[in-house]
Amino acid sequence: MKYFTLLLAATATATFAQQPNTTGHLLITSTPVSHLPACATYHGLLPLSTSSHILYFPPSCTSPDGAIPFTWTEDSVLAWAIPSALDEQVEELVERRDRIAFQSLVKKQQKVQESQSAFSASREESEEEGVSFFSLKLDDNRQDGVLVHFSTPSSLSRWTSDPRYCFHELVGISPIPLPIPAIASSFYPPPQPVPAPDVARIQHHLDTLKFNSNISSLLASFPRAPFKTDVEYLTGENQVAPEGEGWKSRHSMSEGGRKASNWLFGQLKATNLTCTQLEYKNGFAPLINCTIPGTDPTSGTVVLGAHFDSRGSFGYPTAPGGDDDGSGTSLILSIARFITSQQISFKRKVIISLFSGEEQGLLGSNWFARQLKQEKEDIVLMVQADMIGYRKPGEPRQIAFPPDSLGLQEARFLLGNISSIYTPDLVPGITPACCSDHQSFGSLGFASTWVFERNNPIADPFYHNSGDLSARVGYDFEQIYLTSSVVLASLLEVAQFELP
Repeated sequence: MKYFTLLLAATATATFAQQPNTTGHLLITSTPVSHLPACATYHGLLPLSTSSHILYFPPSCTSPDGAIPFTWTEDSVLAWAIPSALDEQVEELVERRDRIAFQSLVKKQQKVQESQSAFSASREESEEEGVSFFSLKLDDNRQDGVLVHFSTPSSLSRWTSDPRYCFHELVGISPIPLPIPAIASSFYPPPQPVPAPDVARIQHHLDTLKFNSNISSLLASFPRAPFKTDVEYLTGENQVAPEGEGWKSRHSMSEGGRKASNWLFGQLKATNLTCTQLEYKNGFAPLINCTIPGTDPTSGTVVLGAHFDSRGSFGYPTAPGGDDDGSGTSLILSIARFITSQQISFKRKVIISLFSGEEQGLLGSNWFARQLKQEKEDIVLMVQADMIGYRKPGEPRQIAFPPDSLGLQEARFLLGNISSIYTPDLVPGITPACCSDHQSFGSLGFASTWVFERNNPIADPFYHNSGDLSARVGYDFEQIYLTSSVVLASLLEVAQFELP
């Protein structure tokens, strides 16, 4: 699952980095920055559940309300750390401090309300030389974290070389002004309205949904064992690969990412599906696309997807991605193997995809969805599986779907009802977490939804972390299996399966 950030980029267009001890203000805002004042500079994104831009206003620039007073020296680096990245001493420091609540600044322009999210906090020095903190309190649907200011290269080096921090989330924000990206206001474009006839197709499945004994029998024979084998291979926990073909990271732009794409392609091709690897961006691991022709070419297409690329801790070379998104990738592999082993055919065409570039901004799926749009593919439903393996201790097994702002409501209802029929041990609900590849399809007006692990914000302490392995507390293969059963049942229902 993706939270996009610009990591220590080196493109400079403006000034203050050459002016030590410049005192100004930081603003963290989810407002689109296409009309940034000329005196302000842009420094990247915080990995929150929305695109939260880092803006710097020097003294010559009028500071907006709610900004953070800030002294940024030419050697300083600003980073964002989620609570799991902080040792006990820092956590105590954060808890002692009064947190300043999320503020909403509302502007009216041409009778349209635009919401600007701003956060403020006072600086507090730590006992560690060269390190200070800004504690931020976000609203209940967002992730708490701490801005960490490293005033010297050595202070940053200590954190990135210390195992306590290497195994946790630490995301750098550029100390040098960056050009405002053309897509800064739309990294995750909102869904476009799904055409009424397409909504009606999903509603029809919802209205006519009932228990199907054939689906139930198929689910009873759906095997559990491959999930553990596949996840442990993907993470490297139990990877017996030919010499030179193993990997420690599946980062989209790494050698390991390309090796993982090759391995996954081989696994899917072995099912006798028609599969291709698609190169969509120079330097990125190719995505994988497999198709099952439908018996009725006029009836539309169902798409299943997950992303195989991974992200680890800042400054650390491994990125096992056991939950994000080895769990969803194992779902795709198991469903592909099962439907071919059972010789199941479908009235509707089925596309099974594994994307790369998700962690860099849904790049692979965005390219692929646009290709399908250009080819006038009639997509009935797209279902993305991303982060389905973590269960917070003490909580029941869950299956979560995106809110209406990030997915089609009728699709959420359909999969939720299918879950209630066939996997009653899962508790269905909604998550405020964001973002994943289904949004690339939703932004083009395709019906889409997403299956996730928790009916609340992300709780996995090893999210985007080099400790995202399966051999840890909370990693739940049974939840992966049950969620995969829901997606399989949904595929059988919507793609209109036929037994041999």
